Amino acid sequence: MQERKLVFFQGNTQYENTGDVLINKSFIVLIKKYAQLIINDKEMPDWYVASLGLTKEECISDRGSHFYLYLAGKALMSRLGVAKNTVYLIGGAPGHEFGSSVSKAVKNFIIAILYFILRVCGAQIFRLGFSIGPIGKAVGVSEKFRSVFMNQYFVRDSLSLSLCHQIGINKARFFPDLAWLYQPNRTTSFTKNKIVLSFRHSVLDESSDDQYLERLKANLFFMLQSVSEKYSIEVLYQVKRDLEFCGKLYDELKNVMPVTFRQEQVTLETAEAAYGGACCILTNRLHVALLGYKYGGLPLILTDSESHLKIKGIYTDAGMGYLLLDVNNGIEKNAHDFNGLLQNRDDIINKLNKKEGEYKQLAGTLLEEVFKK
Repeated sequence: MQERKLVFFQGNTQYENTGDVLINKSFIVLIKKYAQLIINDKEMPDWYVASLGLTKEECISDRGSHFYLYLAGKALMSRLGVAKNTVYLIGGAPGHEFGSSVSKAVKNFIIAILYFILRVCGAQIFRLGFSIGPIGKAVGVSEKFRSVFMNQYFVRDSLSLSLCHQIGINKARFFPDLAWLYQPNRTTSFTKNKIVLSFRHSVLDESSDDQYLERLKANLFFMLQSVSEKYSIEVLYQVKRDLEFCGKLYDELKNVMPVTFRQEQVTLETAEAAYGGACCILTNRLHVALLGYKYGGLPLILTDSESHLKIKGIYTDAGMGYLLLDVNNGIEKNAHDFNGLLQNRDDIINKLNKKEGEYKQLAGTLLEEVFKK
């Protein structure tokens, strides 16, 4: 009887966010090197299934069964010796978790009960590719309880790691953000003569700070005026809900400098066309920066870095803290730093390429550990 490793993955995400599609696709490509994937594709848009490169055999809909019942059945068959499978569940989607609501805490407790049942059936559960915080006390307690039933627990930055250890998740370890592991199919060589802009209206989706926006735009306009004659400037959006804010940003910029606006949302399929000619990506979205970097763009962040903990943690861990331009530092300093970073672009890209290689090696080592049994 041939042994098989089966990995079950929910795969649901914010479909309108290309960054989430990016990390889910990167995760799927990575896992398929070690095991057979079975993904819950029910209610997934057809375009998303195609973008992830899934085959029919990898989709639960092709098996005519409920996702968790099928998972539990496979695990039980292995535990009882009927089949020689090792069954894994990915315990949560890649991305970022935060919040303090009672409903979120209750949901975590319910999921923990499900995980307990699946562990009894014989499944192994691990999680990776996410960051966490800030969270409320009740959510922290519930997350700690949920983690008890996970075999492995990986977070993507040291700030999340520190928080996990503070709330008692001592098994938590570091695993690099999945965007670092994405390997695009680059088909065209571009002249790097464009600065790409893409911004969300706030640090967190549910909040908006007028002072933050004023400082963001003041810094951005001052920085760009010093380079607008040397580079073309394009505004684009990678997340559907950013369209309105990016459109307003374009309308204001076009009154003071030449600028273009990409009307269509950037997807994984159109990313090369969008970012291929970019010498620099200037954004407050993590995966706009990292996807642009995959096509040779210098991934610069302009935000309130003390509030934008997800980005701060991931950039600092990678030795990229100097690529964070803080809106609170003053427009003259940021403009000076911006020009210096552009001048040293090639050297910085080479350093990032080296770090990317280190992260790929680390990811391989950790996954070999996960799947060795």
